[in-house]
Amino acid sequence: WLFFAIHAIGTGLGLAIINNIAQIVSAYKQGNVSEAQRNLLVSMIGVGSGVGRIVLGFSSEIAKQRWGVTRCTFLAIAMAFSTASACAMAFSPVPLLPVVCFVAGMCYGGYWAMLPAVSGDLFGLKQLGSIYCAINLGTIGGSFLFATAITGQLYSKHAHKAANGKQVCDGYVCFREAFLFQTGGGVVGLCCA
Repeated sequence: WLFFAIHAIGTGLGLAIINNIAQIVSAYKQGNVSEAQRNLLVSMIGVGSGVGRIVLGFSSEIAKQRWGVTRCTFLAIAMAFSTASACAMAFSPVPLLPVVCFVAGMCYGGYWAMLPAVSGDLFGLKQLGSIYCAINLGTIGGSFLFATAITGQLYSKHAHKAANGKQVCDGYVCFREAFLFQTGGGVVGLCCA
């Protein structure tokens, strides 16, 4: 259950940023954001995810073989950086958002690279497919909790209706509270790791 919780929280933190990055940057720049700026942040998340899959997956394998370091140690490292990126999203100035998005994407990708290997290490290979699928349900729960329920509700709490009838919110207040809740969730996930 601890591994399930780690995966749910870790991927939930990543998906909270991934699913809401366009609204986040629009709110932080008070609506004065170009399509190129949004595209940059989405690209940084994507590149970070790819790098995380390669670096965390490969380095966890090397560290296990050479020095006996468990893959769970790398899960804890990824959770620490996920928690730090959630906290940074609450307070970072806009010019630092690409770096934060890269780190968040890297951690998110790292979870996916390590999930099958850690599942095999913890539970054996006999029922790996069933266990892998069951743990993947954590992504659904984490995404709903962090990306939809917490972030969506707190954004709506701070938003106001614009002249066109859409909900808009300007400034860090729109997402700060959500990212602080997510930071707390990350600390819980770090304790589980």
